Order: sequence, then C-alpha cells, then structure tokens
Amino acid sequence: MKKLLFLSTLTAIVLTMYFLSQYKKDESKTDKNFLFSIKQDDTEIVFYGLKPSLDVGINRILIKSNKRVNQVYFYMPPMPGMGEMREDVELKEISSGSYEGKVNISMAGGWQVVVVTENKKLTYNLNIPFKKCVGCSFICDC
Repeated sequence: MKKLLFLSTLTAIVLTMYFLSQYKKDESKTDKNFLFSIKQDDTEIVFYGLKPSLDVGINRILIKSNKRVNQVYFYMPPMPGMGEMREDVELKEISSGSYEGKVNISMAGGWQVVVVTENKKLTYNLNIPFKKCVGCSFICDC
C-alpha cells in the first residue's frame, strides 16, 4: 500500500512538472516571431519579438547580431506641431551576439529603428500601425 501511494504521488509530481513546463511562458524564446533584419556590408542584425509585430506600448524584443550592439533606439523625426521623439531600448546582452530588450513605443506612425554597433550606425524604417480602438468609434493609438 505504501509503495502504491509513493508511486502515485511521484507520478502526480512528474506529470504536474511536465504540464507546467509546457505552459510556462518563456520570454527568451522570441525567435518564433521574426520582425525584420538590417544588413549593411558585413553587418547583419535580426530582430525577433514575443508578438508577430511591434505595437504601441511595451514591446519585448530579441536581437541577434554578428557585431557587438552598443545601443538601439526608435526615432521619429519632428513634424509640424510636434517635436522629435526617441524611445530607447533597455538592452541586455544575454550571450555573445544575442541581446534582449524592452521598448515602450509611445505612438503609432513612422519610426526609424537606429542600431549603434562597434563602428556603424544602421537604420531601418518602420511603421507602427494605428488600430481601431475598442473604446472609440475611430482609429486611434490610445
């Protein structure tokens, strides 16, 4: 009887651990959602995300690069009635050539992604889409 109780408890623990491991959200596995890549000469930088696209709000990204990445930021040039905007990516190197970061994109529209490497500054033009707001009857980015 003790053996049966022990085996059933052990089986329950193993099954619970297995199911928890299957449903645990691992934010380091962002390579499932390719976002874009920047290539220039011998430098290649690839961006991945937790979501299939970048949106207004907080975005978690993974960057893989064959060069050391020193800085990444999103830049929106000034427009009439609005000054320039810059959103810095909180970047952390997780292994050689791999970085993870978080950026809070404050509004929809045309942005430049700027990557500063060892000896280059690379840019990529990107459009963060406007979405139809659930609380509004028109398209906005609130």
